Amino acid sequence: LVTGSLLFAVPAYLATYAWTGGQWPESLPVQSLASILFLGTVATPAGFALYFYVLQRLPATRVALITLITPVLALLLGHAANGEALTLRVGEGTALILSALLLHELGGMRRRIPLRARGSRPNAGTHRSPG
Repeated sequence: LVTGSLLFAVPAYLATYAWTGGQWPESLPVQSLASILFLGTVATPAGFALYFYVLQRLPATRVALITLITPVLALLLGHAANGEALTLRVGEGTALILSALLLHELGGMRRRIPLRARGSRPNAGTHRSPG
């Protein structure tokens, strides 16, 4: 699946790069090159493998939420590892994402709780007394 996706993505990236007049950098620091190689050979394949492993064991609707938490984790990692600034707007966006995920999770929990546990009766008002 990953190979099939890349067969379409890489030519599209290269075409876009050529169309926009992109230029290769004149020099590439060793740390940047090592980062690119790590992402291409270790992090991305491992991430896809874990994603599809989890996808086989959990509902797709739950696994899809992983993609929503990724930007939040990237912000926190960038701040912790690289000292990137966390502005008020970034905090507001993060709060919106986390709030939406929380609401989704709470809504799912409510649907999983049986009606009797919530204190309501499924056939309330339909019971007829004998007589």
